[in-house]
Amino acid sequence: MRSWQFLSEGRATGDILRLLALLSFGVLWLLPGIGGTALLQQGDEAMHIAIIEESLEDGAWLAPQLYGVPNPFKPPLLYWAGMISSAIFGPGLAAARLPSVLAGALTAALIYIMLRRARVSALRSTLFSALYLISLAAVKFSRLALMEAMLTLLLTAGVAALLEYWRHGHSFWLLLAGLLSGVAALLKGPLALVYLDLALLAWTSLHLLRFQIKNGRLYWRGRSAWIETLRVWTLVNGAALFVFGLWMAALAAGNQHGADLLRFFLVVENAGKFSGAAQGEWRIALGLLLYTMPWTPWLAYLLWKSASGRVLHPRQRDGRILLLAAALMVLLHLIPERKGDYYVAPFLPLVWIGAALSTNEALVGRGAWALQATRALAFLLWLVSLVAALWAGLSVQSSIVFALSLFALVLARTLVRYHKSERAPVWSALLAGLAATLAFQFGTLSALERPLIGHNRLARQGAYCVASQNPHDIQKIAIALPEAEIIAYSPVTEQDCLSGGRLLLILREATQPPAGWRKRSEWPIYREQFNEPVWPRLIRDRSAVMDSAVLYQPASSVWQDSRAEPHRVAAGEANP
Repeated sequence: MRSWQFLSEGRATGDILRLLALLSFGVLWLLPGIGGTALLQQGDEAMHIAIIEESLEDGAWLAPQLYGVPNPFKPPLLYWAGMISSAIFGPGLAAARLPSVLAGALTAALIYIMLRRARVSALRSTLFSALYLISLAAVKFSRLALMEAMLTLLLTAGVAALLEYWRHGHSFWLLLAGLLSGVAALLKGPLALVYLDLALLAWTSLHLLRFQIKNGRLYWRGRSAWIETLRVWTLVNGAALFVFGLWMAALAAGNQHGADLLRFFLVVENAGKFSGAAQGEWRIALGLLLYTMPWTPWLAYLLWKSASGRVLHPRQRDGRILLLAAALMVLLHLIPERKGDYYVAPFLPLVWIGAALSTNEALVGRGAWALQATRALAFLLWLVSLVAALWAGLSVQSSIVFALSLFALVLARTLVRYHKSERAPVWSALLAGLAATLAFQFGTLSALERPLIGHNRLARQGAYCVASQNPHDIQKIAIALPEAEIIAYSPVTEQDCLSGGRLLLILREATQPPAGWRKRSEWPIYREQFNEPVWPRLIRDRSAVMDSAVLYQPASSVWQDSRAEPHRVAAGEANP
């Protein structure tokens, strides 16, 4: 037990039990539904899963590949994690997403550890860990095969190591922080190195930029610390570059196209973000508002208190450093031409930890308006989720989820109205936020699910050419039909489609079928992008958000396919 006493003042058992409970809740909270297609309509995830499955099948560990070609867009750590998980549990969506689930639960546990190390009370530490775990950022990215959940965990762990150095001065923590940063770079490249350097910059600014006016003269009090600062930067970045450089050297030496892959990744994929595709800064602000929901008003109040309060304790200083680091990361993402709201996800734990460290232990009695606004926002999100689910058609699963979330809302209201404990408003807001997130993630998304291929539309062992404006559509179909033969339709493959006994599936009116093909069946699928005139039509006209999926077969009377659909579908039939 002695090794765990760093969590609290000699009472390790309670902290271990709370950690285990937090980890268990995190896994049970994030795990349901990760094997389903309701979560598949997310950015590049289909490509990531396709890379994981193909690379595992072909044994392409050094340079994970897609369609037989090494992937030059991202380093391999996400694919390695998915390949290991798939090798243990078998290929599929659940195995590919499991590393993200574990990363999300571990991030919440790490938040708890970091707060307890700063002598924050167990109750407050548990609360802030739960707030992050139930936020939209954790619930979304910890359930998908994307980089964000693992990058969040590694960045938070690296900052935790830096905090340990700032408190105790052992160089081991600097080396550990650098190694974690180097491993994080295997997810998204040099950006991960810059993240930790910005945390170092925040520390440096408070460590070196210390001045004092005495006898009318300005003295630089931090001048004596520049040697230590140089050593810190050298150790951290040296360890990080060692890990990242080791991978680059292995790729360059072990793959015949390794040098070209690195050149594309470092120059085109990373430096290319600073040219072309100019996108507004509002995307970053939207990410901060969106991915802190449903706690955005409460977090905004805590940040305001952090900025306006005086530093009376070392942990408040540490909290200010973390908040400054997060602010620098926001400014970093305002520079490139390409921006996305999800860019803010990896450093949101720093915001929660910084807010917890910078503010007073008393959460109640102050900021009652923020807690009320949080409960109101949670109810609004729940109501919008219910309306969207009713519009799409409630399933039995969605109905159960909304019933449970409604019970949580009623309990939250009862708690704040009749329970006079000073902690009641906080736990009431927590219950209301839990209800809103539960309704949206497990009720609305499942109700809105409309896969590209409906039940029995395509034979599981069929052979198809697929044409779509979005290449991810083709990867989604290949994932949904792992035993089928799927190729992308193009002028290059047109002859193979005509002579290979394949059916032709055209999504989103990507092209016109060539002569000699006749329509076999058709069904609606959801659009991926909407223009502004569409939005006013959504309530009265559901087809405003629909595109078409059309299946063709050769018109020749002698054409037959033993792998055809198991059930006949009339042309023009609606999607079930």
